[in-house]
Amino acid sequence: VRSMSFCHKSFDLYTASSDKSLACLTGSGEIIWRKIKAHECPINIVRCFQENLIACGDDEGNVSFWDKRMKNSVKMVKVHDDYVTDMAVDEENDNLYMTSGDCTLSIFDLKNMKIFEQSYPQNSELTSVNIMDNGRKIFCSSQ
Repeated sequence: VRSMSFCHKSFDLYTASSDKSLACLTGSGEIIWRKIKAHECPINIVRCFQENLIACGDDEGNVSFWDKRMKNSVKMVKVHDDYVTDMAVDEENDNLYMTSGDCTLSIFDLKNMKIFEQSYPQNSELTSVNIMDNGRKIFCSSQ
């Protein structure tokens, strides 16, 4: 397992793995569903951002959006040129912020399901992202 994300509303735990699988578990560890080949390449990060919706980023910069009720991907987009390192969602669930090994930060509009903005490449890989001050400040770490 490379990444886990806990949904505070449904109390589900999502896991993403290097074997390309994605799973949803109950708080007691019971598997609700599991998708063996959720991506074409290994998944690096999973984030729950609404009760039934999650996002996954993989080694090739692809991001998929999953609906827990359908147990399927509802959208897959190529966002980055290298692996997705981290994701964070603003308080209103309007934007998904992503960092990548391609040294960029991207903002994905969750209402329109498209890339809103992407930064110029930085000097090194961006490894994590956090949102503060009601989305007015975005912090990223790098190697």
